[in-house]
Amino acid sequence: MNNIALRYAESLFELGMEENKIEQYSNDLTTIKNSLDAEIVDFFKHPLITFDDKIKIIDQSFKDNVNPYVLNFLKLLVQKHRFNEILAIINAFKQLHDEHLGIQRGFLYTAKAISASDITSIEEVMSKKEKTKVKLQMIVDTSLIGGIKVVINGHVVDGSIQNRLSNMKKDLLNGKVGE
Repeated sequence: MNNIALRYAESLFELGMEENKIEQYSNDLTTIKNSLDAEIVDFFKHPLITFDDKIKIIDQSFKDNVNPYVLNFLKLLVQKHRFNEILAIINAFKQLHDEHLGIQRGFLYTAKAISASDITSIEEVMSKKEKTKVKLQMIVDTSLIGGIKVVINGHVVDGSIQNRLSNMKKDLLNGKVGE
């Protein structure tokens, strides 16, 4: 995470804490993130597009959808020529939000898509194991053959068939058959 993004994220986070609207800010930033792509970010960086035109676009796009402070924050990014950092700022804000709530984010790798209730069950098991609330993002990885793999902050819990086969192969090569 870069220092610029973190600085802006911390400022918005502190404002959200003062206003007691952290959840709303987080939801607003998700709305903004979901509506951005590389072309839109490039638009806001373009030097030939006037500041006023950029502000009009922000107002038209988000005025009725986000908190006024979040809207002003977007305008500040345009004014300070930092809109190119918006995705990094949103990610940094989300990380601060998670830390505030005691949430660890991780990835759940599966051979095929699983239900939301199965993901919730795995999150509950991992939360007990990690002694903190865990939220997982599912990623389908067909190379796993079956089973699951969970990665949280570099810590890997690998219950995949691929891993079991790999361990069996190592045991066979090291002569640990039947132990």
